[in-house]
Amino acid sequence: PREELRVLRDESHALPKPIEVDARASGPAFAVSSANHGETVWKVVERLARQRGILVMDDPEGRLVLTQLAAERATDRLIHPADGLLKIATKRDSSKRFSDYKVKAQAGGRWASFAEGDVPSALAHVEGGFRDTGVTRYRPKTILNEGAANKEGALARAEHQARRNIGRGLQARATRVGWRQRDGALWRPNILVRCSLPAMNLDAELALGEVSYRKSASGATCDLDLMPPEAFTPDPPRSEEHT
Repeated sequence: PREELRVLRDESHALPKPIEVDARASGPAFAVSSANHGETVWKVVERLARQRGILVMDDPEGRLVLTQLAAERATDRLIHPADGLLKIATKRDSSKRFSDYKVKAQAGGRWASFAEGDVPSALAHVEGGFRDTGVTRYRPKTILNEGAANKEGALARAEHQARRNIGRGLQARATRVGWRQRDGALWRPNILVRCSLPAMNLDAELALGEVSYRKSASGATCDLDLMPPEAFTPDPPRSEEHT
């Protein structure tokens, strides 16, 4: 018992196993970065990655993957009805969509040289707008930009927010038999899947956001959560000066 207790104490002080990183995408190094109070390591990595337009996820080997938005396509298609597709459900929600997006920001630092006319007024009032033509009634949204920007930067932020909200307005969840596609590849996040579901008025290429593998007495199945690729678009990169 005494020897067993000593071993347990040694294990309790063991250093955690390092997490391997698969950097399929990268950007310039941050000159200065810091963690906010109470922020976890994952949140820090995710926040910094967004500023470089990079997605953060894990893979089946448990590695941290830094990558871009899905470019690879699945071999299998989701067709209903079809063998292997146990059930599928879609959800459409337009509550987060707005007719007009207006981003307000202030220019400063290196953006000051782009100001025209009355410089103080130009620096205090930088705006960029984007319209979602799919929303027929007037429903405006004003966004205060987190950092300084010029007119082009404010416009990019407005367009990004509109497209992201459009993407997140459609969600699909499918349950399939098995964990693999016909070619033997695992179903895994960040791949594009063609969905042909006439009964649900859906025929589009969606991005696979999350996969849940299940195994029970009835066999192996997996749940696939899908949304339009725009829903996973990272936030636009921001100036290094305002990181």
